[in-house]
Amino acid sequence: VECLVTSVVGAVTAIVAGGLGLAVFFGSSNGPAVPWFYPSLTLLAKASSVLVLSVLARELTACIETLGLVHGVPRLWLGTTVIAWGNSLGDFVTGLVMVRCGQARVALTAVFAGPLFNLLCGVGCALWITTTTGSVVAPWESKSARTELRVHVGFLMTSCATLFCLLLGSGWRRRSCCQAWPCLLWVIYALFLCCALLTEQFAT
Repeated sequence: VECLVTSVVGAVTAIVAGGLGLAVFFGSSNGPAVPWFYPSLTLLAKASSVLVLSVLARELTACIETLGLVHGVPRLWLGTTVIAWGNSLGDFVTGLVMVRCGQARVALTAVFAGPLFNLLCGVGCALWITTTTGSVVAPWESKSARTELRVHVGFLMTSCATLFCLLLGSGWRRRSCCQAWPCLLWVIYALFLCCALLTEQFAT
């Protein structure tokens, strides 16, 4: 039965996709004017890319959790390291490319805008789902969870304060100070990893 349902869904999807493709092909022209349905195609491409990335992220997270379970690595360690690095890899590479292309202001804006979206919208949705679902335990109810959250939030505030001082200070204009600031940021992240992993190890 499942195979039959899968086949039917696949066939319907193929027919719908083929029909839309033919409609786009015959409704377009080689003229300079943009087709009237171009904005809808842009929104559809954006929505489909988000859905595909969501599926890929879910599968990669499941694979990483399976590897951690097989090798005895705690899930919190994976969340702090591998999963976090995987989620941030796209922004990291994009920022480097933008800086090399001379768009440092755009890169800095994206560096701050991306985490803000994840923190405010992502954490807000996660907390809403957690608090409205009766069968799910809130992540701050246990003492160990509160300690881990304090470590993460504390280092987040420390990094934000450091970046705030960097952007406001006059040392940003001096080359010697500019070369020292990245080292300070890397040291803060190394300390965060050590403290977070040790906290999670003692908590488990």
